[in-house]
Amino acid sequence: MQQIPASTIDKIEIITNPSAKYDPDGVSGIINVITKKNILKGINGIANVSIGTRNRYSGDLTLSYKTNKINIYGGINYTDKTRYGIGSSERTRYDSATDMYNTIISDSDRNRTRFRQSIKLGMDYSLNPGSTLSLSGSLGKMGFERVNSSNNHEFTDPETLNEFYIGDNNFEIFRNYYRINADFSKKFAEDGHKLDISLYQSFDDGENNELLEEAITTSDWNRSEEHTSELQSHSFISYAVFCLKKKKAQ
Repeated sequence: MQQIPASTIDKIEIITNPSAKYDPDGVSGIINVITKKNILKGINGIANVSIGTRNRYSGDLTLSYKTNKINIYGGINYTDKTRYGIGSSERTRYDSATDMYNTIISDSDRNRTRFRQSIKLGMDYSLNPGSTLSLSGSLGKMGFERVNSSNNHEFTDPETLNEFYIGDNNFEIFRNYYRINADFSKKFAEDGHKLDISLYQSFDDGENNELLEEAITTSDWNRSEEHTSELQSHSFISYAVFCLKKKKAQ
């Protein structure tokens, strides 16, 4: 909305239950900005760049070309942001059956990385003052990575156990996708009556991977030969086609 001057806006619609043609990831509502006729003709565009400390980058570029009949638009988006965190804890449990205290002291590092790259192209064609045909498509990839590493010291009082170990938990999810939309919209003479026909196709593929590893160490956290590891992996592919038709009074 940053590229739309307030003086060019006719009205704003809040769509609380968007149809399947919208990207479903995290979408709970859509803001539909309707501009006044014969406004924003020619070439329009906006670019945003954000650079932060500790691996936080994002940027996007949006361009459009509008005439009386045709509106052609496109955009690219790039996001790569990492959040860093540290933590420490100390937990003590008393077992009355053995009259023994068990204590675990942990220091951990936690990193979270999200990235997304996408491109979108589309065109709106005005068949007549009340009818519009729209074609659009987008493709991209996104992902999330979580890296947890902890140093743990577990011991008992009275001392029957005194153990140092490292625990690693790495999780990642990657996803490639594309979307294709074809829409026809017709406004009737009656105020507020509108016919929408939409054809929507989507394809997604990706994988989830999780690695769990635990290794016994010396008191200064040097790994020994004794360790356990578990790798879990899951791949997925999804494909969907929808055809929607509705006549509504706004």
